[in-house]
Amino acid sequence: MLLANGSYNFIQTKNTVFGVGIGYGRTDINLNITPDVGNAIVYDGQQPFGFLNLHMSSNYQKFLYGFALNGISATFSGVEVDYSDFKVDLGYRFIDKAFKMDLVGGYRLVNFAVDIENGQDIVKASVALQGPFLGLNFIY
Repeated sequence: MLLANGSYNFIQTKNTVFGVGIGYGRTDINLNITPDVGNAIVYDGQQPFGFLNLHMSSNYQKFLYGFALNGISATFSGVEVDYSDFKVDLGYRFIDKAFKMDLVGGYRLVNFAVDIENGQDIVKASVALQGPFLGLNFIY
């Protein structure tokens, strides 16, 4: 799964950011189901989707905390996509100039479900990923 987003911060003070954004996601799907009775269902491709983003982050001295919510539910061309993403994080800001760099860690829960109609055949798949994460943020 590939996720990318851009956002606009409605509130941006020295210590707090609150904003909304939009994003692009893409997942690779490779299904090959051959039942004993009936038609085989084969789907091998990429499923793009867009999503909405709401985020908040704040800091106390060089320590950071925040959350982000992403989600969308859409149907197009016989494909229904449901996506939600919840994240809480803590971090430490190493560089605090015009260019900022943070070390962040936290917990993330990602849910992705896709329903594909192919003629009379319907394929439903869902994935839930959750757990801790560690990474870097670069802000300009």
